[in-house]
Amino acid sequence: MLKSDTKPVWDCVEDLKSSFRELSDQIWERPELNYREFHAASKHKEHLQAHGFQIAEDLSGIPTAIMGEAGEGGPVIAVLGEYDALPGLSQEAGVAAQRPITPGGAGHGCGHSMLGSASLWAAVAVKNWLAEAGVLGRIRYYGGPAEEGGSSKSFLVRDGAFDDVDVAISWHPTAFTGVLNPVSLACVELEFTFHGRASHAALAPHLGRSALDTVELMNFGVNHMREHMPTSARVHDAVIDGGGTSPKLSRRELSYVI
Repeated sequence: MLKSDTKPVWDCVEDLKSSFRELSDQIWERPELNYREFHAASKHKEHLQAHGFQIAEDLSGIPTAIMGEAGEGGPVIAVLGEYDALPGLSQEAGVAAQRPITPGGAGHGCGHSMLGSASLWAAVAVKNWLAEAGVLGRIRYYGGPAEEGGSSKSFLVRDGAFDDVDVAISWHPTAFTGVLNPVSLACVELEFTFHGRASHAALAPHLGRSALDTVELMNFGVNHMREHMPTSARVHDAVIDGGGTSPKLSRRELSYVI
């Protein structure tokens, strides 16, 4: 039973507004790519410590994966946060036009600088509300790196980090506040590396073996496969390593991701 003078949980949220807005700005100002979010993880750790959470680090052997827990007894409520950026999205804040701070640099797309800070904000607010209301429950914040193409949560699940969790809550910035049906596509990333043999492009091209040709053939085949796949599936690709800078060298080795 709640204490008679317990304030609404949203009041606990409002009490923390300025601190976690500042955290979001700090993450925006120093974007870090997946598995390299050392600044972001350290800032989230500072806030967890400041609000009395017990901290576990290096989850699943990942240096930027952290967890904070507060409370005792009752259900375990997990709030999931992320803080990695994307390549090529460097952007000046508050400008509704493309204006990179660092041309070609990393940046946070579609509000991803808030994915961790607002999740941690919610976790702290619920922790405070549980304590004020005298309600048993453990609140956990999971700081998960590599949301963008790194799938760090799969390693946490594999190693049992969620085994005793009763409910896990996630969110994403959008134009309205609401609860969405949990409909999404799973992401499976495969990387193929093709090895060729370099040769002189003018004198002895017949002695070479082109990794680039193989990548092009695979890409061609995948594109033709799309029409035979159900609409619930998607396949995307990228050549992530061009293998060189000249025709004489560029066909030696290439990496292709789908």
